Amino acid sequence: MENLFWIGLLLIVGYAAGIASEHFKLPKISGYILIGIILSPSVTNILPKSFLSGSETIIHFALATIAFMIGGSLKYNTIKKLEKTILSVMFSASETTFFLVAAGLFLFLPYMALDSLLLESSKEHLFIALFLGAIGAATAPAAVLAVIHQYRSKGPLTTTLLGVVATDDAIALINFSLVLSIASIIQGSNESSFLVTLLEPLFIILLSLGLGIAAGWLQSRHINTLTKESSLMISTFGVLLLIYTSAQYFEHDGLLVSIAYGATIANTTEKSDEIFQVIQEHFEEIIFVLFFILSGASVELDVLAEIWPIALLYVLLRMMGKIGGSWFGARISNADPAIKKYAGIAQMPQAGVAIGLALMLYHNPDFSTIGPLVLNTIIAATAINEIIGPFLLKIALFKAGEAKERE
Repeated sequence: MENLFWIGLLLIVGYAAGIASEHFKLPKISGYILIGIILSPSVTNILPKSFLSGSETIIHFALATIAFMIGGSLKYNTIKKLEKTILSVMFSASETTFFLVAAGLFLFLPYMALDSLLLESSKEHLFIALFLGAIGAATAPAAVLAVIHQYRSKGPLTTTLLGVVATDDAIALINFSLVLSIASIIQGSNESSFLVTLLEPLFIILLSLGLGIAAGWLQSRHINTLTKESSLMISTFGVLLLIYTSAQYFEHDGLLVSIAYGATIANTTEKSDEIFQVIQEHFEEIIFVLFFILSGASVELDVLAEIWPIALLYVLLRMMGKIGGSWFGARISNADPAIKKYAGIAQMPQAGVAIGLALMLYHNPDFSTIGPLVLNTIIAATAINEIIGPFLLKIALFKAGEAKERE
């Protein structure tokens, strides 16, 4: 019963935060995140830690739904004219960010007089830089989708962003696994061959996509036999939660599974519009309120205060990589000028996948000396990115002429 009280409180304060954000012409999710930080145990301690630790089900439900909706936006008829641009921007932005973050941190870490770095060797500085560079490629799809829907954004930049955020997490996973393999070989702790370690993330990605596509195809055939809206929603969400949790249980990518599931349904049945419209009109805002307030409440300000120089450097280098890489990818694909100018700055939000990869390193006993530093840096950087990211995304969408304020 107590948890229901806190959920009710979050919905009420989230509603008020959304109104206040619109009054100050800020994205609603900025208000949700800020109110979450204010309510967090590290600030006012209004939200108890017991509630936050027990809110994992809400977070995963929200992530599965948001990923499903991202997939639903990837209709082939919409993206076919931009598929070259999407792939070019995604690869260029991800790998440029990887290189700039890794190179920049490796150069500057030895000169940062932080207690957490004093005992690190040059080899460990290199590992820290490479792991943070790999994680830097990931973008938070939830924040991007929320801002796009709030301002009813449509156009080449919007379509490109949705395609990029749906796929760049896979690149981050591949980069991370490559760095993990190389670092393990240098450490002398890699029991598997380099090829096996490198192919493992590709296998996970293919299995995740395969599961999502298969479930989406079967569900589309079932959907075509239904006439009631309630039946459409119940069966679609039931399958979504089953495949997402199955993927998580077998350590596959639940987000990729959900994206593939949504994309398959969107492209194989005419009834998909009805499903996604119901979610957007009746459930989406509730999901966003709970997800982003809980995300803000999870921010640890004491961690941010301790590690902010590295986190700030990481954020700046990542921003440079996303902007420069996106511009280059858009240029070589002859993309719309708005994509060249604004695709990079619109990719600042970062959260779940980045923290997940950092946690993987944190729990790896071979990297126990650098795992806590990498995790704390990502947690601190997430706090920064989740606050400034939605605002920068809003600016990009309006500058591109694809968004509009609600009347």
